[in-house]
Amino acid sequence: YKIFQGDKKMQTEIDFHSFFPKEFHIKKIDDSNHRLLFHLESTSTSAICPYCGELSTTIHGKRYRKNISDLPVLDLPVSLNITLNEYYCPPCRKYFVENPDSFLLERKSVSARCEKYLSELKHSLDGSIADTMAIANYAHIPLNHGVIRYIPVDIDITDSDKLWILDFIKQNYPDTSSLKKGVLPPSLTEEILQKICCNCEKALHPNLVTLSVYELNCIISENNKKKEDKELS
Repeated sequence: YKIFQGDKKMQTEIDFHSFFPKEFHIKKIDDSNHRLLFHLESTSTSAICPYCGELSTTIHGKRYRKNISDLPVLDLPVSLNITLNEYYCPPCRKYFVENPDSFLLERKSVSARCEKYLSELKHSLDGSIADTMAIANYAHIPLNHGVIRYIPVDIDITDSDKLWILDFIKQNYPDTSSLKKGVLPPSLTEEILQKICCNCEKALHPNLVTLSVYELNCIISENNKKKEDKELS
């Protein structure tokens, strides 16, 4: 495919097929309005059922995913409109929509690889939504505040360290359990963080020596969500 860049109309040839799962056929590429809009269509004839793991060859219909943000190409924002196959699985009698190479995320407007990039960026910026959005937009991934807000971040803290932190807070700050939604005031978070760094056995919990306020808040938020989910169930 040939695209033109800049005022000088410099022409660049790119084979975009290698950018996507082999099942996707590029029907059309719109390169207007300073962005690339790919119209993709699945050519698959079978897919693994996510419910039972059996291979299904029964195509029931089509499903459409529109305006999916992907990683940029040649400093141009990229959006995807994708036509997917919906399959029926005879063994478990369920319908499902294919997802070649786990390329898409359920009910999300970004591709899996785009979310991975944004997750790493957000982590490096200590979870700042504003900074993440600013850099993402500068990198030609135009996303709004709401999308960035719900980008997950994986912090490098083991489950045993998380349990130690939660137990430490429970024993030394029992009143925090009654706070609305478990949200800690910034001053209290700083105080807890300092005490964790001073009281943890550094040989057993080396990662806690450099624990940040952001990581501490992530651990507390994750624990609160688990409590809420348990109460709802």
